[in-house]
Order: sequence, then structure tokens, then C-alpha cells
Amino acid sequence: FFAIFFREPPKIQTKEKK
Repeated sequence: FFAIFFREPPKIQTKEKK
């Protein structure tokens, strides 16, 4: 699932990290 987050825009990655 991590690969999907990386593929998505950085916006989503930040949301997930938070």
C-alpha cells in the first residue's frame, strides 16, 4: 500500500504521514 501513497501526489503522502 505504501507504493500507492508514493504514486499519489505529495499532498496525500503528507496527510498519511500526519
